[in-house]
Amino acid sequence: MEKERQRQDYDFWKVELFEGMDSSLVYYDVVEVCWKDRRISVPQGLVKHSFSSCQKQFEIELIIREGVFHTTLYMGGAVIPQFKGRGGTSE
Repeated sequence: MEKERQRQDYDFWKVELFEGMDSSLVYYDVVEVCWKDRRISVPQGLVKHSFSSCQKQFEIELIIREGVFHTTLYMGGAVIPQFKGRGGTSE
């Protein structure tokens, strides 16, 4: 049960923060976005939260649908597809 809960607390995106170099952004526990050693706090609850990293603008949206949290990441207004979602699979 704990292992399943942990797996569902994480979302992963591959984002080109620098030209030609993909980086992983990780969103976990519904409170932080992490990139390498940088942590960006996100308010708890259903939210749209803006932040910037490496001179790029992001917005993360958290909604609940049928009792399950869903996150969407936007970079410059465009949706970034998840590399792995909360179920541990590509979307």
